[in-house]
Amino acid sequence: MKYALKPQLIGVALAFCMLTSVTVPTTASPSPSPSNQPTPTPSIKPSVFPSARPSHYCASSVSGKPVRISGVHCGRGNFYLGYGPLNKGKSRPAQLDPLLKNRIRAVQLSATAKGFSVGVTSGWRSLNDQQRIYNNAVKLYKNQADRWALPPEKSMHPWGLAVDLHFGSQAAANWFKQNSWTFGLCRVYKNEWWHFEPVIAPGGKCPRLKVNAS
Repeated sequence: MKYALKPQLIGVALAFCMLTSVTVPTTASPSPSPSNQPTPTPSIKPSVFPSARPSHYCASSVSGKPVRISGVHCGRGNFYLGYGPLNKGKSRPAQLDPLLKNRIRAVQLSATAKGFSVGVTSGWRSLNDQQRIYNNAVKLYKNQADRWALPPEKSMHPWGLAVDLHFGSQAAANWFKQNSWTFGLCRVYKNEWWHFEPVIAPGGKCPRLKVNAS
C-alpha cells in the first residue's frame, strides 16, 4: 500500500499501535490483535433495540451488509449498528463504544467477502495514553502538534468514539473510502486518511472534511 506520509508521523502512528485497546475480528495485518473472535456487545443485545427510535440499522453476521429495519428486532443472524451518530456517554468508558465495535465488525465482514483486509491500528485510549501521544506530537511538530494529535480532553479516542484503520491494499482503501458512510463511519480530517468516527447513522451523509484536527 502506498501513502504519502511523513516519516515522523509514521513513528507516532506506530506508537499508537502499542496503546490500542480494541478487540475486533481482523485479518492478517501489521498490527497485532488480541483476538480473532468478534467482540460481544456487553450492554446492548445485538438482536434487540429500542422501538421508540426511528430508522434502526442492523448488519448480517455473514456478509456484514447494513440494512435499515422498521421493526423492533434485527432478527436471527444479524447484529445491531445503532440508529444515528454515536455520542459521548455520561462518563469516560474503558473500551471502544459497543456499537462502534459492531460497525467495525460489519466493515471487516464486508471487506472479507470482497477479498479485502481492513484492520484496526488504534481505538479506545486511556487519558494517559492520549496524553503521551500528544506529548510526542509536541516534540515532533512543536506548535503544529494539534494538526496531528489532540490533547486528551479534545480527542474522541478516550471516549471510545474513534478508530484508526489500516488497509491490506490500495484497493481495500479505495473500497472503504467509497463505502464507509454505509457503515455509519466517516473520515474526519483531510490529513488523516486512517482516522474515522461514527458521526452519522449508517447510510447517512458524511460531513465535509476538516483540514486537520486543530
